[in-house]
Amino acid sequence: MQASRFAPVGVFLAAFLLYAPSFGALFAVLDFNHLDAIRSTDATTYFLRIFDPSNGGRTIIGTGDLYRPIYYTVFWFEYQAFGTDPFPYYVFNAAMHGANAALVYFLARRLTGSDVASVAGALIWGFHAQYAEAIVWISSTTDLLLVFFGLIAVLSYAKALDLEGGRRAAMLGVAFASVLLALGAKETGAVLVPILAGYHVLVGEPDLLHKPRVPWELAPFLAILLFYFPLRVFLVGNLATANGNEVYSLDVFAHIHTMASFVAAPLVGGTTAIHEFSVAQGAVGIAIVAAIALAALLGSRREWFLAGWFFVAMVPVLIFPEVWLVGRYLYLPFVGVAILAGIGLEKLLVTVSARSSVAAFAAAAAVMLAIVVWLGVLNFDYQDELTSRGEEAGAFLTSLKETYPEPPASGRLIVTEHPRSLSFAENDGMMLVPAVRVAYDADVEVVTQWHLNRGEAPPTDSDVWYPPQGAQTAAQLDP
Repeated sequence: MQASRFAPVGVFLAAFLLYAPSFGALFAVLDFNHLDAIRSTDATTYFLRIFDPSNGGRTIIGTGDLYRPIYYTVFWFEYQAFGTDPFPYYVFNAAMHGANAALVYFLARRLTGSDVASVAGALIWGFHAQYAEAIVWISSTTDLLLVFFGLIAVLSYAKALDLEGGRRAAMLGVAFASVLLALGAKETGAVLVPILAGYHVLVGEPDLLHKPRVPWELAPFLAILLFYFPLRVFLVGNLATANGNEVYSLDVFAHIHTMASFVAAPLVGGTTAIHEFSVAQGAVGIAIVAAIALAALLGSRREWFLAGWFFVAMVPVLIFPEVWLVGRYLYLPFVGVAILAGIGLEKLLVTVSARSSVAAFAAAAAVMLAIVVWLGVLNFDYQDELTSRGEEAGAFLTSLKETYPEPPASGRLIVTEHPRSLSFAENDGMMLVPAVRVAYDADVEVVTQWHLNRGEAPPTDSDVWYPPQGAQTAAQLDP
């Protein structure tokens, strides 16, 4: 009983402190796009656009046809509280990750009734290095919110099935609201509906497989999908047309292997942010898929549910080209695999130390420590790699402002050299432009080499260049 009380607190603290090295990091990648959108847009316009299904913030944030009003709302409140000081943003992300790890523990505890399996599963999930970018990049808060509300939805729905009357309806209401919030944080929240259905049929009321009845509790959740997808298709358009072959791919089995290889990365002593991986990592990825399938075949309905969680939660990303697949997409799917791993570890420990409770405790402690140390070291290395992109951006912006303390009084700022981390494609400056605007806290017009090469912004005599060309100096910025 005491272990059950303190275990989630320990899991939270471990997952939170794991990311302490990133607390001193700077803004990076798409962080600047979101900060600049909030900085340069009045609150009324901002909220009208992010909640407009036909806009979703596309016209002010410029990150595509996304609809994530809950995520953008949370980011807006963070900006009001923290401004452009990155430290509290990173602390917030780490705290969200710690809370998510504790929620994974509660889900595992409900499914297994075991502290050992639950702590092991939560720590494996919390320390896995592959999706460190979901915590270390501020703009990935969307994944943190998705998992936070998603796990609350599953836990609330599971609790509702244990209750009757008004209390049951209240918990179903919490689950329903949580699914909506998760969907508003990231579009992949749609997978929570089949996950809830899987829990209901396989764990909550398994008698449904033998005594069929209509599970009316699921009806409101199914209605979410029936409303959401037609609305998105109507407003965004037919996603299968135009450049479909470039944007979408149906090589599902290859993509499952790619994502499983991301899971496998720490097992072979490495991490990778892109789809390229070693032969060893690919082989272990195949082994992981086989192990998940074997657990489902040999296990109970609980194992069926957890294996299904992994594959169902990956469905939205399996249609992407392989080059787009990244580790942070595992943040939700890996919940099922981590809990399965916790169950497997507990069974192994019970087998090894069946005759002695002292030996069982010692073995469990040793395994937990080994997991934390091994995954923690890899996580720290990956954090360094990720935060280095912020350091590159920070060094560039510092040099720019030392060269030109004030933004151009007239004309544009033409930047011909900048860190690769500030571009999405080669030299397109997708993150460069908002980074410069945030640094100066001004609506600076920025032109990149990419624009010059395309003939979109021919230089004029009033333009200011970085790095400076010829005798150009900061004096050119004077009115």
